[in-house]
This record gives sequence, structure tokens and C-alpha cells, in this order.
Amino acid sequence: MQIGHLIVAFGPAIACLLLISHQPQAIILALSSSFFFLMGQVCASIVWISLVPLRSITPFQLVVRVIVLELTRYVYYRLYEAAELSFTVMTPSVSIYPLQDISSSIVSGMGFGLMHTVTLYGILLSYSTGDATLFSPRCEQMSAFTLAAWLSLAFNALHVLLMILAFDGYRRG
Repeated sequence: MQIGHLIVAFGPAIACLLLISHQPQAIILALSSSFFFLMGQVCASIVWISLVPLRSITPFQLVVRVIVLELTRYVYYRLYEAAELSFTVMTPSVSIYPLQDISSSIVSGMGFGLMHTVTLYGILLSYSTGDATLFSPRCEQMSAFTLAAWLSLAFNALHVLLMILAFDGYRRG
């Protein structure tokens, strides 16, 4: 069961990384977008820690995290745009390693999604050892591991979609 959960949670991101393993620019984009996702989470946490009276208000936390994450996505795109020229200079032939917005946005979204999966599902992995299972108090029919795996898959797809929309929207201006 644990292997199935891992395949559901990490399968699409690992498959994408295996597909792009021969393209060095794509690997750089995936790793850098993962780093930017982590930096966005750190910035959102700093805002959350600094505003003590608002810690207990869940909608405020969600709005702050979404705003900070989208600002991170914007900063990432601007740095991608600046680095795009150097990527094309480093590439000996454009036909060998094409760097297009759609492929770059998919890979960057997978980087965001993979890091989100690691932070969301990786925490539960420490509880998954042993004979028993862990159920969510709100959904007693499904184990917390199954629920987290499917949520990780959904967030991974969401990050890819949002990165595609962000690249397209920012490029159009």
C-alpha cells in the first residue's frame, strides 16, 4: 500500500524528470523552481510568525500564502526571462535543446509541484512505518496516507497548470 501511495504522490513528477533528464536546461529550471517554491514558503512563514495576532485566522493565512506564492512565481518568471538569453547562448543548437515557454512552464510547474509534494506528503512518510494506519478525523473511510497522496497529485497538477497560465500571462504582458 505504501508503494502505491508513493507512486500516486510522486509518479507524475518523477516521470517528468525522467523525460527531461537529457535536457540540462530543463533540469536547471526544475531545480530552480523547486528552490523558489521553498523560498516562497519561507517568506510566507516569516509573515505568519511576525503577525502574532492574526495567526489564528485561517483565511488570513491562506490569503497570505497564496499572495506570497504568486509573487514568488512572478519573480521566478522574471528571472527565467532574464536567463532565457543566456540559455540560448549556451545551447550549441536550438534544435537539440529547444527552450520554449510551454515546455519550460511545464518543467517549472513540476518543480513547484514536486517540492509541494515533498513538503505535504513527506511529513506523513515518517508516520507510515509500522503495522497500523492513520485515519483522518474528517474522513474515516480513507487513510490519511491515501488522502495525502491524492492531494499531492492534485496540487502537482495545479502547480503545472498555474505555471503554464503564469508564463502565458506574463509573456503577453
